[in-house]
Amino acid sequence: MFPDNFNLIIGLLHSLPYGTDSTVISDYYSNIIKPLVSKIYARRNVPLCVYYSGALLEMLEPENGAFFNVIREISDRKQIEILGGCFYESLLPFVPRPERIAGIEKLTTFIRQEFGKRPRGCFLGHGVWSQEIVPVFSTAGMDYVLFPDSHLVYAGIGSADIFKPYITEHDGKTLKLLPYVTRLPDNTYSSRYDDFLAFFASRVKTGSMLILLEDTSSWLGLSVADKKKRLVWWEGFIDFLSNKTDLPLTLPRDFSKSHMDYTALHLPELVLTKSGKSTGVYSGDYISRREEARLLYSKMQYVNTLVKQIRRDRSRKKTAKEDLLRGLSGHVYTNNMPGGIGDPVARFAAYSALLDAENNTREKGIFMPSVVKTDFDFDGRDEFLYQGNELNVYIKQKGACVFELDYLPFSWNFMAVCSVLNGGTKNNSYRTPRFFAEDKIYDNAPVENSKDLHDISGFSETIYDIKKYSSDSAELLFSAQAEIRKTKKKSYVVLSKKYVFLKTGFSVIYTLEHKGEGKLFFSPDFSFFLPPAYSWLGHIKNGEESSELILSKDRAFIADDISLYNVASKRKIRNFNIRFSYPVQTRYKIIKDTMEDKSLTQAYCLSPVIPLEPDSTIDFAIEITVGKGLPD
Repeated sequence: MFPDNFNLIIGLLHSLPYGTDSTVISDYYSNIIKPLVSKIYARRNVPLCVYYSGALLEMLEPENGAFFNVIREISDRKQIEILGGCFYESLLPFVPRPERIAGIEKLTTFIRQEFGKRPRGCFLGHGVWSQEIVPVFSTAGMDYVLFPDSHLVYAGIGSADIFKPYITEHDGKTLKLLPYVTRLPDNTYSSRYDDFLAFFASRVKTGSMLILLEDTSSWLGLSVADKKKRLVWWEGFIDFLSNKTDLPLTLPRDFSKSHMDYTALHLPELVLTKSGKSTGVYSGDYISRREEARLLYSKMQYVNTLVKQIRRDRSRKKTAKEDLLRGLSGHVYTNNMPGGIGDPVARFAAYSALLDAENNTREKGIFMPSVVKTDFDFDGRDEFLYQGNELNVYIKQKGACVFELDYLPFSWNFMAVCSVLNGGTKNNSYRTPRFFAEDKIYDNAPVENSKDLHDISGFSETIYDIKKYSSDSAELLFSAQAEIRKTKKKSYVVLSKKYVFLKTGFSVIYTLEHKGEGKLFFSPDFSFFLPPAYSWLGHIKNGEESSELILSKDRAFIADDISLYNVASKRKIRNFNIRFSYPVQTRYKIIKDTMEDKSLTQAYCLSPVIPLEPDSTIDFAIEITVGKGLPD
């Protein structure tokens, strides 16, 4: 079937993002990984390469000791080659260099300690490629990397040369590239095994190689029937390989040792799309364009700077660096499911890991609350970062709004929201507020199901003037002015916005002056995010009256106090409380998205509405507190 001097490599890839829900992990292990491992164990004469992401191994380890023992036994008899990689599958080109090597070495160490063998080759997570990562793999002890063949096609390599090994160089370091088939034929899981192999046999030539890999994580979005169909096909394929003794099956490590003829190659920056195609659009471009990904990336870089500043305490620095690595999960910077930026669980887990690292950078008894002025998100403008003992409050000059709100005792970011990626919320004119206190002016009073609302002030896009700032002050004062064109006559709204930072919260104190005719309505919209691992309850008050707020339903109400809380255990009751200076009409909306037929809660939005009479001045304040205890 195959030409002379030919090598065939078969492999299975298993991966889950860091922070994946335990029910998903259990289902993935029980219904996909375990049956395949059992089949491999039974077919001793079938050599396979396998890849398990570090995050997956870390999540499986506590409750699946037998699995680790079986893998070690199969590895000891040299039937499988366990591939290395970056532990949390970071997108290496834009990860700080020391963490690139640390991520690879962490998985290498884990595999060596658990399975007894040090990997010499690795899998390229997410298919993100840049020549600058060649010395990273080389320095981390990797001889070769399994490489998407579609990258070669994109780079102009002809079909006759796709199935051959290459070698590349950067800064004097070399790395072997072993191309694997990125996309199996569409009819793979309904085809006969002989026909499946014959399809590729007609495309390879003497002295070449063929690497066929199956990424089982791609099965997670399929129906139960389709997952079963693929599992049964692969179990049968392994049986087929066991009986097909004339096939030139080998492992990447054996091929790398025996093959001496590699073609030199340099490639552009490339990324592998979810459909298995290569594109020259660098993944960093997605990060810069997608605000949620850019803010998470900025947090990673900021925390990395804090970790590097730890001195004299090696233990604390080591712990902080381990937490930082978890926050470098590459999945969360993509738009894939599970684990992409639109996955609430993965997004929240990445922030929590970074906050764990930040907590470890703070030396107890020495840290003092302060306001840091720095260009946090690399947009050319300074942001103001209040860093308290229990709370971080990060504020942008654009809109003078809060874009990160961290409760440090639990490493929660209540602003880990995501705007709709794929539809979901059925009101195209309603844009999800991305931040806390996005100031808007309407000419009509918004109600529960208001449509066609249009902010006529532009405050949320305005660069506010900073009127008061001091690094050791507990206050920030911003101001802005907007021209309102409601009628032929011009009118103006002058807005003053003061942040006052408290031990477990902060206040936003507004003064608005309306100079002109016609009644207007002021609405400081805000979104927030609640940790998805807990069941949250809502409670609203209007003076002495109180009622339940059902978080799953949109509604409008009059309130001066809104409490959201969960009972995490018998001793820990956590709440997120919002108080207004007086009762106001308020819209509540839950923002949902749909990805791969799964409904995801991306944010909860509140919009208090305050009337603004002609030629008038009003004061209004919002107070946020976070902590333990039932609401008042």
